[in-house]
Amino acid sequence: YVGDLIELKITTEVLTEDEVREKFWDFEIVDLKTVSDGFLITIRTFEAGEKIINIGSSEIVITVKSTLEEIDRSEPFEGDTSPESPGFSIYYNLLFYILVFASFVTGGILLANYIKRRRDSQKSPYQRFTERIKKISFEDGKYLVMITRCLKEYLEHKFTLDIKGKTSSEIICEISTVQDLQPVSGKVNNWLKEMDHYKFSGVFSTPEKKQELLSELKEIVSEIERTNEGKAC
Repeated sequence: YVGDLIELKITTEVLTEDEVREKFWDFEIVDLKTVSDGFLITIRTFEAGEKIINIGSSEIVITVKSTLEEIDRSEPFEGDTSPESPGFSIYYNLLFYILVFASFVTGGILLANYIKRRRDSQKSPYQRFTERIKKISFEDGKYLVMITRCLKEYLEHKFTLDIKGKTSSEIICEISTVQDLQPVSGKVNNWLKEMDHYKFSGVFSTPEKKQELLSELKEIVSEIERTNEGKAC
C-alpha cells in the first residue's frame, strides 16, 4: 500500500550504487546498504499504480494500492447522532483561565513598573537622592558603597555627567569641568577619599562614623542645591 516500506535484495556484481539508485528513481530510497554479493535496498512510494523496474534480465513489478480504493460503498455514510461526552474540555477551560489570569498579573506588573518609572522620572535629582538615602540601612554590608552610588546618581542626573563606575580621582576630574560644582569640589574630594579609606583599607567603620559620613554627604548635596537654586536640572 501507499507509504509501505519495501525491502529488496539485489544480487549483482555489475551494478554500482549510483546505478541501483537510478533504477529506483521512481521511489523514495529510505535505505541502501552494500553487502558482499550486492545491495539491500529499502524503498517506498506515495503514488498508487503499477511500477516496473528492469535489472539485468530480471523484471520487478510492484503494484501499489491506496487504502481508499479498498472502500467500496455507494450509499452515504451515516454518523452517530448520540451526543458526545465533553471529554477533557474542563482542562482546556482551566488552562484558558490560568493564561488569562497570568496575562492580567503580568500586565499589572508591567503597568506598575511603568507608572513607577514615570513618577520617578518626574522627580528632581534631589528628591530621588533623599528618597534613596532613607532606604539604606546602617546594618547593610554595602552601606558605604550604596551611599556613594547615591551621590554619583545625583551628580549624573543633576549635571548630565557620566561618572558611574569611575574612581574617586576620575569623578573629581569630571567635577572640575562643571562650573556650578566648583564651590563644593574640595568637600566632595575629601568625602570621597575618606569613603575610599573605609571601603578599601579594611578599617571597620562604626555606626557613629557612618552617620557622620551620611551627614556630610547630605550637607554637600544641600549646598549644591542652594548654589544652583532656581537653575534648570
